[in-house]
This record gives sequence, C-alpha cells and structure tokens, in this order.
Amino acid sequence: MRNAIYRILQGIILLAVASSFAQADDFMYFKKKAAGGGGAAPPTYLASESFDNSVGYDRAWTVVGGTPDPDYTDNVLEGTQSLEMAVKTDAETKELYTAFTPTDGQAQEIYFLIKYPYIGTTTTDYTVFDLKDAGGNNVSRAYVSRGGGTAKFKITSVGGTAGTTVGTITDNVVYHVWIRYLKGGGADAFSSIAFSTDGVRPASGNNYAESTNGTSTANATRLQLRLTYGAPTSSCDAIFDKIRVDDATIGDNPS
Repeated sequence: MRNAIYRILQGIILLAVASSFAQADDFMYFKKKAAGGGGAAPPTYLASESFDNSVGYDRAWTVVGGTPDPDYTDNVLEGTQSLEMAVKTDAETKELYTAFTPTDGQAQEIYFLIKYPYIGTTTTDYTVFDLKDAGGNNVSRAYVSRGGGTAKFKITSVGGTAGTTVGTITDNVVYHVWIRYLKGGGADAFSSIAFSTDGVRPASGNNYAESTNGTSTANATRLQLRLTYGAPTSSCDAIFDKIRVDDATIGDNPS
C-alpha cells in the first residue's frame, strides 16, 4: 500500500515538472515571436512614406511649390490616405522633397505607387520626380513622356541620353514603379525605370528603360516629387503612395 502511494506521488511530481518545462518553452516561443525571432524581420529602408499619419506626413518633407495633399482620401492607393498632386492652371507647380543618407558607392533604389486620374493631353514631357545630390543638383530625373500621343515613362541620368519605355501608361490605373540610380565617374552614371500593374519588377522588356551615360559623380540624397502644368494645353492629376528608398535592391511587392 505504501509503495503504491509513493508511486502515485512520484507520478504527480513528474507531471508537474514536465508541465513547468512546457510552460517555459511556450513563454520563450512567444517571446521570440514578439521580437521577430520566429520569422523574417521587416525591411528597414533609408526612407519610407505611406501618408497614413492622421494629419500630414509620416516623415519629414519640405514643400517647395504649391499645396500637395498628404491626407487625400477620395482615391486611396493603399492604406488609409495617399498624396495627391493636381495642377490645373498654367505655370502651376506642386513640389516637395525628403532627404535620406545612402551608403557611398551603392545604388539608390526608389519604389512607389502612382495613379493618374487624369494624365493630361500635353505633347511635351513633364517631371514625375528628381533625384538630387547633397548640393541640390539633379542626378536623375523621371518623366511622363507624351510624344506620339501616348504616355510612357522616361528616365535620364543627368547629362546622359534618356531612355523611354515602350510600354504605355493610362488614366486610372495603379502602377508600381522602381527607379535605380548609381553614380558614375563622369560619363557612366546609370539610371533605370521599371513599372508593372501586378507588383512584379521587370528587369527588361517593354516596361523597362535605362540611361547609362550620365555625368553625375555624386550619390542621390534627396527625392523630390514634382508635377508641373504641361504646356501647351494640359492639366494633370497624380496620386502617390507607398514610397520606399533604399541602397539595397527593392524587389517585387515590397512591404
């Protein structure tokens, strides 16, 4: 009888010890998950802007022209708010920039969503954005080109030959856009632009263009969004969202 009671007590003690270890393992598991140890950590960008702050911007921007609307909710591309830049009168410009600090010698990569509720009918090019160096000088510029009656993306490394996509863009379509810029030695600075509607980044083909002979020898440290009323006859409306800047490759459907 005494031996039977002893064995029962021994079993209860073993169960209690096992339960304690299990609880400790569960605690460590959830602690790791909370710290990101249970999966890949989200990327850290040089600059990130989603325009979802309740009022204003998620990061520091300097407005240098017009009144861009970072709290736009009528036609949101992602999240709760987007940035709208609409120009409707002759010589009107809306322009703002944010600064970042890249790693010297590495390419600067830009990703963003863009939609044109009204892309305009101008036959000239108009700027989507500039990349500038620490002195405020342009090193790369992206345009919408309206030559030939269709709208296409166009990229240039400043001082070099521009590249224009074969693929066209139209009103009321959300585009994923990737820009890559790498400073050169005086005649080989590189810029490229790629776009898609599904978030998959093209590396060639109709939705890709590049400029390979730019003259800039400086890193990009400023992203400047810019929209100007296009001569001779066009207003334009552009919506931006989910802007990411990094000195590592930004791939398909970035977070």
